[in-house]
Amino acid sequence: MARNAIELAWLAGALQWKHDEARTWLALADAAIERLGGDAELQGDHDITRGVLAQQEDRYEEALSAFEQAIRLDPNYALAYYNKGVALENLKRYDEALVAYEQTIRFNPNFALAYFGKGNALNKLGYSV
Repeated sequence: MARNAIELAWLAGALQWKHDEARTWLALADAAIERLGGDAELQGDHDITRGVLAQQEDRYEEALSAFEQAIRLDPNYALAYYNKGVALENLKRYDEALVAYEQTIRFNPNFALAYFGKGNALNKLGYSV
């Protein structure tokens, strides 16, 4: 149930921009994760979805907090580092974004968007890429 609710939140919110519906699905996922006694993988995916929704609504500090929570649950979670980089870029914290993108690449060298983000952060920091 929790996995399905998270996926429906992602579909409704991140892909269709129906954020109210997505928040409803996330609340159901919260309840299901709690009934399971907690599940780090599910909670991490929940945090990523929550962060992406916040980011789409220009709530970058909230998004950053969600991505950092996902990283605390799984310090090797490449997708969490990537999204952290995006949030940090939106906050104009390019040096920190660069570190987040480098962590993404470290954990998943095939994560193409992380290379784009790294190049973008380097460009914002004044490096010629």
